[in-house]
Order: sequence, then structure tokens, then C-alpha cells
Amino acid sequence: MSDPSEFYLGYADKPPAPVRQWLQRCVPLVLAVAGFSLGAFASAQQPFSDATFAFGDTTTLTGRYIADPYPALLIYNTPADVSGTVEPSRVHLVGQGKFGAQLNIEPNTFVSVSGTLIAREQQSVLEVIDDSVATIAAPDNTATPTRHALGAVSLRGEIVDSKCHLGVMKPGEGTAHRACAIRCISGGLPPMLVTRNDDGHVDYILMSQHDGSVFDRSLLAFVGKPVQVSGMLERRNGALYLDINNNGINRL
Repeated sequence: MSDPSEFYLGYADKPPAPVRQWLQRCVPLVLAVAGFSLGAFASAQQPFSDATFAFGDTTTLTGRYIADPYPALLIYNTPADVSGTVEPSRVHLVGQGKFGAQLNIEPNTFVSVSGTLIAREQQSVLEVIDDSVATIAAPDNTATPTRHALGAVSLRGEIVDSKCHLGVMKPGEGTAHRACAIRCISGGLPPMLVTRNDDGHVDYILMSQHDGSVFDRSLLAFVGKPVQVSGMLERRNGALYLDINNNGINRL
């Protein structure tokens, strides 16, 4: 500075007038820029989904147990469900932690199951409490499970583990969640292909191999990354399934 009086030491009572005037002009500008930057950063973040994990609350459901290829419960709430006029709701069953449900039950048995409910949009999963499964009497004249082939498709999306994505983790997708999803699918949790169209509509599609069996570890290399998947699409009692062709998964 050309004027020695403008030199300011931090321990002085107050800065010289030129320094004070400079601070009065600059500090509000810096605060305004910082506030605008923080607001822009916050507004650019993706909001959390409306998925729920009812931790601490126990839900008991009754229905027909199926395992094709992942454990699930078909729930008959109305006469239309029972007769087959309307597809019954379908709740998939998973185990505690990062493991699939291990239930020693014959398929098509009617059971009562207790656990923690996980839900996102129209998709529901029940984390089963150990030793909570009990057989019950079957309702009269209950329609058998249905399957409707929808044809060959090639879809783009992301492979996630259904338990975390539907509510246990937020976010339960993307690179940040990839390591967790790999461990969950390795433990037997059903893999799910999540697709989004240009209108924002989301489909949640459970995945199995071309012969209808569960996937082996070859699937893990594609988890949590954008992929294109080809196979035969099928609706089974309200849930979409994709039986993947051989070599039907490719990274984008």
C-alpha cells in the first residue's frame, strides 16, 4: 500500500478506514456468492426415494408360499384374488442381513410369516423373522399361480439387490452402493433390473437365468453399472421376471 496508514495488524483495535471500506464492500459479496453456491449445490442433489423400511415394526402376512426361483408369498385379500379374476399381491421373502430367505417349506403351502416390511412404490419385501413361519389351512378354491409370457425384450437399466433398493438403503443404487449390492446378491438376495423410460416410468424386474434358475456369481461383474439385458419377459402373479439369454448382459 502506498499510504503507511493503510497497513493493518490483526491485533489492532480496528482497521484503517480504507481497509474497513474494502471489507464492507467485499464481505457481503462473498457471503452472497457462498449462499448462492450452497443453494445451487443442494438443489442439484437427487432427492431420496419414498421407499420405506419399517425397522422395529413386525408385520404378519398369510398366503401361498412359492419359490420360482425366489421365495415369495402370494396374498389373497379379496374374493377376486381367490378366484383368479385379479392377480393376488406378491411379497418377496428375504432373510436377515445380506442373505436370502432359507425356508424349509414345500411350494404351494399356505403359511403365516412375520417380519419387517420393506416397500417402494408397488414392490414389497418381507425380512423374515427366524422361526416365525407356520403352516395354515388353505382357503377353499384358491386359484393356482399364473404365468404370462410377454415376449423377447432388450432393456437398459441397472442391476441392484432388491432388498436394499426397495427400502433398506438410501440410495440403494449406483456406484456408491455397488459393493453392498454385490455382497447382498452373493448372499442370495434376488437381483433386480431397474429400468426407466423417457417419461420417468420405472419398472422393477426380477432376474433369473434362461432356464429359470437363480444366477451364479457371473452376474456380479454387472451389478451397479449401466447395462443392456436381453431375454424373455414374463409376468408371474403381478411381478415381472426376465429370464436372461446366454451372454445376454452387456455393459453400456
